[in-house]
Amino acid sequence: MKTSGNRSLFGLALTLATAIAQSATPTEAPRPKLIVMVVVDQYSADLFNEYRPLYKEGLKQLATGVVFPRGHQSHAATETCPGHSTILTGARPARTGIIANEWQTPKQAYEANGQTTHEVYCAKDPATQAVTPKYLKVSTLGDRMHAANSKAKIAAVAGKDRAATMLAGHDTDTMTLWWNGKKFETYANARLPKGIDAVNAAAEKSMRTDVPVDMHAACRSRANAVTFESGVQIGVETSEENYSAWRASSAFDAAVLDAALLVLDEEELGRGEQTDLLAIGFSATDYVGHRYGAGGIEMCTQQMRLDALIGRLVDRLDHVGVPYVIALTADHGGVDVPERNKQQGAGQAKRLELELYPAQMSKYVAEKLRLKGPAILGNFFTPDIYFSDAIPKNLRARAIAIARQRYEASDSVELVMSWEELNKIPAPTGLVDEWTLQQRARASFDPERSGSLVVLTKPFVTPLPPPTKTGRDYIAGHATPWGYDRRVPILFWWPGIRGFEQPIAVESVDIMPTLAGLIGLEIPEGDIDGHALDLSRAEQ
Repeated sequence: MKTSGNRSLFGLALTLATAIAQSATPTEAPRPKLIVMVVVDQYSADLFNEYRPLYKEGLKQLATGVVFPRGHQSHAATETCPGHSTILTGARPARTGIIANEWQTPKQAYEANGQTTHEVYCAKDPATQAVTPKYLKVSTLGDRMHAANSKAKIAAVAGKDRAATMLAGHDTDTMTLWWNGKKFETYANARLPKGIDAVNAAAEKSMRTDVPVDMHAACRSRANAVTFESGVQIGVETSEENYSAWRASSAFDAAVLDAALLVLDEEELGRGEQTDLLAIGFSATDYVGHRYGAGGIEMCTQQMRLDALIGRLVDRLDHVGVPYVIALTADHGGVDVPERNKQQGAGQAKRLELELYPAQMSKYVAEKLRLKGPAILGNFFTPDIYFSDAIPKNLRARAIAIARQRYEASDSVELVMSWEELNKIPAPTGLVDEWTLQQRARASFDPERSGSLVVLTKPFVTPLPPPTKTGRDYIAGHATPWGYDRRVPILFWWPGIRGFEQPIAVESVDIMPTLAGLIGLEIPEGDIDGHALDLSRAEQ
């Protein structure tokens, strides 16, 4: 795909359905000196639409820009790493190679933490445990910007290493920061901002301060308690224990913003002749969703705090005084806990039976074939199912067939596909919200990294056990091919914008070519899956 080098800042006139360059009449408005890409982990389109009337600060302001309320992470494996890999590459996981947060390598074992494993984490070298972007198979917007102009400054700051690396790209000399559980860090031998010690100290103090959370007043009507058999309760108005997990609070997002604003100032982003890029990944919404679900007072309070933080970001950008563009989206959506969903009309909501988890399924297959070792790799249920390379070759097909039959017999499973079946399916085309399940799975399929089987659960099935401790256990999730996990908002905003809303279903892979078009960056035809969105009506 190519975009014209002779465009005004907001004169982009590409249509959704074409990858052919078009020219636009120049205006007096300059191109942006700074692109700010904001990604909110687990910020579903459902959350955006539910809380949009309550936003009063930053998110309210961004919602006056160009709004695509039915954006999609189009693939089936709706997890953090695959989702982030699509946003600034313009490519689906089938092209980026990031098919999941973790995948297995049955033919290759690694030593990690004194144990032998076949697991590869999407942002770490399994041999050294060093954070790396090496598994990303394609270039990011930042990679392309820096290749076109070596003076372009690229920075990414996020709450998770996999978010920061997927947004920043392959150049480990960029200012790429992530929270490691104790402090913000970067790649080995890469530099840190001079003021990062103060940010880390403030974050550590916040993390060690055990203060009851004052639930937002606008959220009290959403207090909907759910009590589990263990006695764990969520959805209550206030509790000191509820936010004892610091990452599941707005304080975590505030620390990420502090680090991002530090980078903005120290690197003087947007203040040179070139266009710079700052990507920010907020993770607290995801942790709140996992620990308390998406439907209670905890998520509501998180949304109100996030709104204020985005307002703080916009204020600082205005203070910098350079032309800028903000884009905002999410890596995936999420679903509420099945217990509350069942109370509220989703009668099919349930937790996945333990017999389908890898350890139990592995034991079942091994007993059927009298195998001495494990038949299936992995500790947690994921759509990709990997079989041990130690299974004798003459028994491998039977092992896969036995497992497939058991998965398909479960009333929790919607569809099972083999590697061979997925490999025959062409890359999906057409309206993303009308794709079949097979097409959604194909968008996550990499023949080098995908499993022997892909198992897709039915709607509202959660592959997590009930909690035993408040605020610690994951009790709700995502990673399914269903709409609540695929739909994400996509927003563009800049000062003086003439906003509009377009309800057509679009994809996260459309963001990168849209931003590239705004700065006149050419993207070779065939390099990406996305198409530039037409923002010409929003021109100043």
